[in-house]
Amino acid sequence: MDLDVTVTHEPGRTRVLVSGDPPLAGLSSLLQVLEVDSSSWPNGEVVLDLRKLGSRFDRAEQALLREIAERRLRTKRVELLWPAA
Repeated sequence: MDLDVTVTHEPGRTRVLVSGDPPLAGLSSLLQVLEVDSSSWPNGEVVLDLRKLGSRFDRAEQALLREIAERRLRTKRVELLWPAA
């Protein structure tokens, strides 16, 4: 799985920039790791920036990933940024 992740703590939020060409299962696995890591993050808001993904997901897959992100990062407010169609 080709996946690069950069976590940056910005004022008021933490940005997780994901790039590469992962399958949906790969992103789900990443969120499992972020669930553990995010407990030490200083901000209550997370921006999951997926705009550099090579993979494209349909609306149903995007909704599923949003649900997984909100469940895994339940102590954080989560925003997802998707690549332009």
